[in-house]
Amino acid sequence: MLTLRCSENEFLAEDEEPSRFVIGYDGKLLLPHDDCEDIEIGYFSVKFVDVVGAVTEGESVFDVFDCDSTCIQYYEALYNGDDDIKTRVARIAHGDGYLWNPSLLILDRLVVYREYRGRSLGLVALRALIHRFRAGVGLIALKAFPLQYEADRSVKHEGQDETKFGYDQFDVPMSKATSKLRSYYRQVGFLPVPRTQFMVRSPDIPVRKAVSYEIETLP
Repeated sequence: MLTLRCSENEFLAEDEEPSRFVIGYDGKLLLPHDDCEDIEIGYFSVKFVDVVGAVTEGESVFDVFDCDSTCIQYYEALYNGDDDIKTRVARIAHGDGYLWNPSLLILDRLVVYREYRGRSLGLVALRALIHRFRAGVGLIALKAFPLQYEADRSVKHEGQDETKFGYDQFDVPMSKATSKLRSYYRQVGFLPVPRTQFMVRSPDIPVRKAVSYEIETLP
C-alpha cells in the first residue's frame, strides 16, 4: 500500500507577514518492504494559498502570492487581479465563468524515482493528494513542466544521487515531453490553460476511483 508521509508543519502564533496565508506541505512516498520497513520511492510538495483568508484579513492577495516564487507564477497566469480568477480559467475548471472560492491548491512537485515508475504509483499519489488537500479551495492547479528541463535541478537535489531520478534517460524534445505530461495529468481531471504551462481542475470532480493511502508525521 502506497503511503504519503507529510513532514511536520510549524508556524508562528503571531505572524503579520503575507506569507502566513501560504501553507506548504512536503513529504515522502513510501512502500512497505519485506522487513516491515518502508522504502522511500519518491517525494511530493503542495501549497495551499488561502485567498479567502487574505481577503477576510484585509491582506493584499498579490502580496500573498508574491511572497513565494512558486505561487507568483500561478497568480500571473490564473488571476485577473487580487482575488479575481480569470473567467476562462474558471470556465475550464468548472464549465462556466463563475468561481465562488478563489483559494488555490498548488500541486507543486511529485517525483517517483526511476526504478518504481511504470506502476501508476504517480497517479495513485496524485489522487491521494487531491483527496486529502482539496478541502477549502475553489481551484486546483499544477505546472506541466518536465523536471528534466529544470535549469537548477542539480541545486535542488544537491547531495542526492541523480541516477535515482532517471532524468538522464529522457532524451526527447521538450515539446514532446510536455505533451506526454499533460496527457498524464488529464487522467486525474486536469485541463490545460491555453498559452500557459498550467493545468487546472475543479476540487468538485471525483478522483475517479478509490485510493488507499495514509498521511503520517515524520518522526
